[in-house]
Amino acid sequence: MNEPTSIQAGTEFHNVAVTITSGSAGPVVTYDPPSVQVTTHNAVICYQLAAGPEGFVFFGAKILPMAKHQFNLGRITADGRMLTFEDINNIPKTTTYNMSLTLMDGKGETYTTDPQIINKPG
Repeated sequence: MNEPTSIQAGTEFHNVAVTITSGSAGPVVTYDPPSVQVTTHNAVICYQLAAGPEGFVFFGAKILPMAKHQFNLGRITADGRMLTFEDINNIPKTTTYNMSLTLMDGKGETYTTDPQIINKPG
């Protein structure tokens, strides 16, 4: 008879509020918290547009360095106001990932910002 497989319980959930304000050189994007620290395996990271000018939505994302098998491709909700990633955090050393999040305004102009995800072994 096979022994049951041990499953590690406890998924971390990280909610990040994204605020957009007008600046002299274009939109200014801030994150609360400014970076995400993942300390367990299997975390969910959710970026949500909390405040800003009407019409802004998430348009895309890229994670650097390339993180094969660390993150899924990410999902943007139908209304474009939320972007979610799953992070398995299975590399046995602390690693900082620079995200490249692209936002689009109501006129179709795109803007790229760069929050960080810091994976610490669990």
